[in-house]
Amino acid sequence: MQRDLATVVRWARQNAAKYGADPDKIIIWGHSAGASHVASYLAHPEAHQDLADGQKAVRAAVLSSGIYEMGGKPDQVYFGPAAGLAEQSSTVGLVASRAALMVAGAEFDPPNMVAQADGLEHALTAAKYPHERLILAQHGHMSEVYTVNAGDPSVYAPVLAFIRRQTH
Repeated sequence: MQRDLATVVRWARQNAAKYGADPDKIIIWGHSAGASHVASYLAHPEAHQDLADGQKAVRAAVLSSGIYEMGGKPDQVYFGPAAGLAEQSSTVGLVASRAALMVAGAEFDPPNMVAQADGLEHALTAAKYPHERLILAQHGHMSEVYTVNAGDPSVYAPVLAFIRRQTH
């Protein structure tokens, strides 16, 4: 997944001008497994080629209801045997990354996802890493995604405000 995301980001940077965008203002957003993949992409740049000149490939990321520390039984089903799961974890690498982060989650997310977001926020705060936390009141794991572009600003408004702060 890290290489797939790197390919997408590289394409977006190379084609940004064609679409009237700034390649230095790319923001990626992932939800659930997608948040885990975005976190892994940011946390493990050694797994893909990033920009050679030291620039950030993406300006910021929104991580919504993801898993950032691997190791439980569901992670073994997804990633394979327990050996190597620690290397798949993203928290340490996210603290070392340079992208602005929003750690989001739904009020009614499954408890393990709430714990994951809390753990990531704790690590970012302890490292004095600038980030924002968003807890989406009255939302469950999937309703937070269903509201985007559906006329309910409870999710897109705070995320859009974060994006604007990062790009202006």
